[in-house]
Amino acid sequence: MAEQTIPIQAAHPKKHLRTERRAWVRFPSAQEVCCQPMANLTTEEAEIGWLGRVRDVSLGGIALILSRRFEPGTVLIVELATKEEGRQLVRVVHATPETKSRWVIGCAFASTVSEEQLQTFLRE
Repeated sequence: MAEQTIPIQAAHPKKHLRTERRAWVRFPSAQEVCCQPMANLTTEEAEIGWLGRVRDVSLGGIALILSRRFEPGTVLIVELATKEEGRQLVRVVHATPETKSRWVIGCAFASTVSEEQLQTFLRE
Protein backbone atom coordinates (compact mmCIF):
# COMPACT_ATOMS: atom_id res chain seq x y z
CA MET A 1 0.00 0.00 0.00
CA ALA A 2 1.38 3.38 -0.99
CA GLU A 3 1.85 5.97 1.73
CA GLN A 4 -0.27 9.04 1.29
CA THR A 5 0.76 12.48 2.51
CA ILE A 6 -1.53 15.40 2.96
CA PRO A 7 0.01 18.86 3.11
CA ILE A 8 -0.99 20.67 6.29
CA GLN A 9 -0.96 24.42 6.32
CA ALA A 10 -0.42 26.13 9.60
CA ALA A 11 -3.46 28.01 10.79
CA HIS A 12 -1.26 30.77 12.16
CA PRO A 13 1.98 31.94 10.66
CA LYS A 14 4.95 31.73 13.00
CA LYS A 15 5.18 34.76 15.20
CA HIS A 16 8.45 36.26 16.28
CA LEU A 17 8.90 35.31 19.89
CA ARG A 18 10.43 37.90 22.16
CA THR A 19 12.77 36.76 24.87
CA GLU A 20 11.88 38.06 28.30
CA ARG A 21 14.94 39.89 29.62
CA ARG A 22 13.53 41.28 32.83
CA ALA A 23 15.20 40.12 36.01
CA TRP A 24 12.18 40.73 38.27
CA VAL A 25 8.47 40.05 38.07
CA ARG A 26 6.43 43.20 37.55
CA PHE A 27 3.25 43.82 39.51
CA PRO A 28 0.53 46.18 38.24
CA SER A 29 -0.40 49.10 40.46
CA ALA A 30 -2.42 52.29 40.24
CA GLN A 31 -0.99 54.12 43.25
CA GLU A 32 -0.84 57.88 42.93
CA VAL A 33 2.62 59.39 43.25
CA CYS A 34 4.36 62.73 43.28
CA CYS A 35 7.74 63.02 41.53
CA GLN A 36 10.42 65.68 41.52
CA PRO A 37 13.97 65.74 40.22
CA MET A 38 16.58 65.57 42.93
CA ALA A 39 19.40 67.46 41.18
CA ASN A 40 19.69 71.21 41.63
CA LEU A 41 16.65 71.61 43.84
CA THR A 42 16.26 75.19 44.97
CA THR A 43 13.85 76.21 47.69
CA GLU A 44 11.26 77.17 45.08
CA GLU A 45 11.75 73.98 43.06
CA ALA A 46 11.40 71.84 46.18
CA GLU A 47 7.75 72.89 46.25
CA ILE A 48 7.12 71.67 42.68
CA GLY A 49 6.13 68.08 42.05
CA TRP A 50 4.47 66.24 39.20
CA LEU A 51 1.51 64.06 40.05
CA GLY A 52 1.16 60.74 38.31
CA ARG A 53 0.53 57.10 38.98
CA VAL A 54 2.42 53.84 39.11
CA ARG A 55 1.85 51.55 36.13
CA ASP A 56 3.83 48.63 37.50
CA VAL A 57 6.57 47.93 40.00
CA SER A 58 9.18 45.24 40.68
CA LEU A 59 12.05 44.77 43.11
CA GLY A 60 14.32 46.41 40.54
CA GLY A 61 12.28 49.36 39.33
CA ILE A 62 9.04 51.15 38.68
CA ALA A 63 7.11 52.40 35.65
CA LEU A 64 5.35 55.71 36.15
CA ILE A 65 2.69 57.47 34.09
CA LEU A 66 3.39 61.22 34.17
CA SER A 67 2.44 64.31 32.20
CA ARG A 68 6.09 65.38 32.07
CA ARG A 69 9.04 63.75 30.34
CA PHE A 70 12.26 63.26 32.27
CA GLU A 71 15.57 62.56 30.55
CA PRO A 72 17.24 59.17 31.06
CA GLY A 73 19.76 59.44 33.89
CA THR A 74 17.66 61.93 35.88
CA VAL A 75 17.36 61.04 39.56
CA LEU A 76 13.83 61.47 40.88
CA ILE A 77 12.29 61.42 44.31
CA VAL A 78 9.13 59.34 43.99
CA GLU A 79 6.70 59.65 46.84
CA LEU A 80 3.37 57.94 47.31
CA ALA A 81 0.63 60.53 47.59
CA THR A 82 -0.86 58.84 50.65
CA LYS A 83 2.10 57.33 52.54
CA GLU A 84 5.36 58.72 53.84
CA GLU A 85 7.05 55.29 53.83
CA GLY A 86 6.66 55.06 50.06
CA ARG A 87 9.44 57.55 49.29
CA GLN A 88 12.17 56.20 46.97
CA LEU A 89 15.01 57.53 44.87
CA VAL A 90 14.97 56.27 41.28
CA ARG A 91 17.01 56.81 38.13
CA VAL A 92 15.13 57.31 34.86
CA VAL A 93 16.04 54.60 32.35
CA HIS A 94 13.64 55.51 29.55
CA ALA A 95 10.80 57.87 28.68
CA THR A 96 8.27 56.59 26.17
CA PRO A 97 5.24 58.58 24.94
CA GLU A 98 1.95 56.92 25.90
CA THR A 99 -0.44 59.56 24.58
CA LYS A 100 -0.07 63.18 23.49
CA SER A 101 0.08 64.37 27.08
CA ARG A 102 1.32 61.30 28.98
CA TRP A 103 4.69 59.56 29.28
CA VAL A 104 5.71 56.15 30.59
CA ILE A 105 8.80 56.82 32.66
CA GLY A 106 10.72 53.61 33.34
CA CYS A 107 12.95 53.88 36.39
CA ALA A 108 15.43 51.75 38.30
CA PHE A 109 15.49 52.01 42.08
CA ALA A 110 18.65 53.75 43.31
CA SER A 111 19.09 51.07 45.97
CA THR A 112 17.64 47.61 46.42
CA VAL A 113 14.12 47.63 47.84
CA SER A 114 12.77 45.07 50.25
CA GLU A 115 9.59 43.05 49.84
CA GLU A 116 7.96 45.35 52.42
CA GLN A 117 8.93 48.48 50.47
CA LEU A 118 7.64 46.88 47.28
CA GLN A 119 4.32 46.19 49.01
CA THR A 120 3.87 49.89 49.84
CA PHE A 121 3.60 50.56 46.10
CA LEU A 122 1.00 47.80 45.70
CA ARG A 123 -1.36 48.69 48.56
CA GLU A 124 -4.20 51.07 48.02
